[in-house]
Amino acid sequence: MSTLPNSERLSDLPRLPRDDGGPVFAEPWQAQAFALAVKLSEQGHFTWKEWAAGLAEELQAAARRGEPDDGSRYYEHWLTALERLVTAKGLTDQTALLTRREAWAEAYRSTPHGTPIELAPKKADRRWLLLGVASTFAGYWLIHQINVAAPGQWSAWAIGAPSVLRLSVPHSTMATVSGSPRPCSA
Repeated sequence: MSTLPNSERLSDLPRLPRDDGGPVFAEPWQAQAFALAVKLSEQGHFTWKEWAAGLAEELQAAARRGEPDDGSRYYEHWLTALERLVTAKGLTDQTALLTRREAWAEAYRSTPHGTPIELAPKKADRRWLLLGVASTFAGYWLIHQINVAAPGQWSAWAIGAPSVLRLSVPHSTMATVSGSPRPCSA
């Protein structure tokens, strides 16, 4: 199957802005929205007839709202119809769409004029990284501080008995603990 719909499929679309060479796009995002709808249809997520019907429905709703029919907002309607269709087909949900829309709006607000707007990858919360590193270090340190009796000299019942578990920490850091935990005095 070709990457662009044939002329018969294009004629199914209501009022598609085009010239003799095919579809016409005023901005790059319009071509991307067009290509996304074509690709999702080719991949079998919806039929082209379903797509054309969804777009026609959106254009009719815009007319009922009194929006001008001059083609200036055609691809906005295209995008709205695409969002509705992929949501209806379970490819995404409204929360994911809203989250992505808000991320783009924030990227727009924080991008200097004349610079391409890019959606930055979501940054990980550094507190979790710090907690992970600290936990790993603490676990490593504890493993090297514990003296466990040789196999055969201990059992699950004996763990915690003074002869089985000994944790020695230098006095400059902490008090020495032998056997089961007990309060330490300074």
